[in-house]
Amino acid sequence: MLLAAEPTVHLGVTWRATRYPLLYEGIPWHQAVGGVAELRFERGLTLSSGVRLVFPAPSEPSWAVEGHLGVGGVTRIGRWRPGAGIELGASSRHTSEVLETERPPGSYFADLGAPEPLWIDFVATPARFAWKDWELSVAGLGVGVSLPHFGLSGRLHVDALIVTRSF
Repeated sequence: MLLAAEPTVHLGVTWRATRYPLLYEGIPWHQAVGGVAELRFERGLTLSSGVRLVFPAPSEPSWAVEGHLGVGGVTRIGRWRPGAGIELGASSRHTSEVLETERPPGSYFADLGAPEPLWIDFVATPARFAWKDWELSVAGLGVGVSLPHFGLSGRLHVDALIVTRSF
């Protein structure tokens, strides 16, 4: 059975940069630090959650808090632990806080809309490695869309560092 064995608990910290919309150079990256928790079952199934504090971009006045729940999988190949999954998240960042003035009037990007407070992302951690009880990921990537207006605004995030310890 997929959930038969007692899961391994992984707790750690992360640093992430996120951009809305994902392709336009004029929109600033939002940097965040936070904590992550993951339950990893015997056959690689993972259930994860996390909370991050998002720093304001230079043109924005406020901080934000984001949280997510996720499901995915992790493969064990020696010390290498590549993984992928889906995250469903929410943010306290209000849509009006993304400056519309950064998008050229009349351009395609002016009509993309601001990020909604809910999103869904496809995430991958291809560069995650284990040493004893510790895991280090140096290149996580996520691509997704805002909800509930599916596809109105895309998002791209890069997890530059995730460090976890298993218990």
